[in-house]
Amino acid sequence: MSDPRKGFRQAAEHALWKIHELEATVGEYNGDQSLLNDRLNGLVTELGGLASHREALSVDVPVELLRYVDEGGNPDAFTSEIFQRANRSNQLVKGKVEAFASFREALLQEAGKAFPEETAAFKALAETASPNNLKQAAQYANAGSTS
Repeated sequence: MSDPRKGFRQAAEHALWKIHELEATVGEYNGDQSLLNDRLNGLVTELGGLASHREALSVDVPVELLRYVDEGGNPDAFTSEIFQRANRSNQLVKGKVEAFASFREALLQEAGKAFPEETAAFKALAETASPNNLKQAAQYANAGSTS
């Protein structure tokens, strides 16, 4: 099979069918131990087949999701909650970034009043600096202020 998900799905359907057969056998148990053993062995075989598909899928399921579902939660609701939580966190970080940008502008403005030459040199370096050499620009500005 070229699609590992299809093979896993079929193995899961077979395992679920074996569970259904086992439930029916137990529900109508009449003392026939061989039939019960056959059903149990069939289920074990199907679960082994299901486990053989595990490595081909390589899907990581968060433990938090498994706990949520075990407690009776809906996986779709869990996904929605995670996205809402991520959105709130994103908005919080965005607010912090905007606050720091505002602070930087205010700091540059006040530094320009107190140290006009150094601020002008810093702004010139910052405009010409690429992200790769921002560290060098900061070192240059620090070296200029210590002399």
